[in-house]
Amino acid sequence: MEQPYFSIVLPVYNVETYLARCIESIVHQSFTNYEMILVDDGSGDGSGAICDAYAKQDERIQVIHKANGGLSSARNAGMKKARGRYIFFVDSDDWIEPEALACLYGKIENNPCDVLKFNFYNQPSGEETISSISTGIYEKDEITNCVMHEAIKETGRINFSAWSHVYRTELLKREKIEFVSEREIGSEDYLFNFQVYLCANRMQVIAECLYDYDCREGSLSRRYRPALFEQYYQLQVRMEAYADKKGVKEFFAEDLKYSYIWKNFYVVMRNELVRYSDRGYRNCVRRIDEILRHEKLREMLKDYSFGQESLIRKFQIVMMRHRMKWTISAWMVYSLHKEVRRTKNERDN
Repeated sequence: MEQPYFSIVLPVYNVETYLARCIESIVHQSFTNYEMILVDDGSGDGSGAICDAYAKQDERIQVIHKANGGLSSARNAGMKKARGRYIFFVDSDDWIEPEALACLYGKIENNPCDVLKFNFYNQPSGEETISSISTGIYEKDEITNCVMHEAIKETGRINFSAWSHVYRTELLKREKIEFVSEREIGSEDYLFNFQVYLCANRMQVIAECLYDYDCREGSLSRRYRPALFEQYYQLQVRMEAYADKKGVKEFFAEDLKYSYIWKNFYVVMRNELVRYSDRGYRNCVRRIDEILRHEKLREMLKDYSFGQESLIRKFQIVMMRHRMKWTISAWMVYSLHKEVRRTKNERDN
């Protein structure tokens, strides 16, 4: 049996409304040398039956039915079955552009690499999201000395989502890189790509937008995640441990410190004020105070250098250092209300 060029792994969980759209975007690609692995992660709707129906129609499609274990568990199950030269993780409520696979094939054949990164469209607006990493070919030293510094510190501007990359299968299996459960760490994709970037010998970044990320209203609405602080702490611990394993912990120490401090401010503490009226504002402020008192955060704030930070960033550091819980809470509430208004305006327009 011919080895497929791509193994396209789709985790599937209760997405019967969107699943056919995603699968159809793949089966209608002009490039056809791929296998599609649909991982039904214990869906309670009709998703599993849709997967089976497509598998009966197309021999390139196989289905794994498993008990619910979450996104990371489903991706790992698909990765173990993958036979292709490259793995492409696609979320089953999104879709890919018509010539995505042909484009990826051409780019890789012209410049073989361990990981290729591309851009994407936010839907339904159609707005392009462009990575801040410049297009080009990066050898190992350049990945370590240039790309990694930016990737660790500016995750939001780079986009560390697994679906915005394709990966050489041999690299993932040789290095035993898998997804850690999103129930354990703050961002399974962040740790996964942190490990991939550290192991890759060659990386390619292209300008093309090949993926359509569905920002439907249900995805935009924020929900409170009660374990998020502990999950991001565990993410930091695992990143430091992996960097230490690869002998680069000290090299990336300042970047990791920066990442941890600002993830706590912009993600973790902000999370504590999501739907604050449901839990009581004072309880939310109390939780902010617990985060500000945490030993790991105190240690990193103590040695943090202002450097070339903006005036606003300097004030935010002062707020955290002096545990100004009420001021931080008010700041977060204002930013959340501002985001809600902006989202509403975008939908209305």
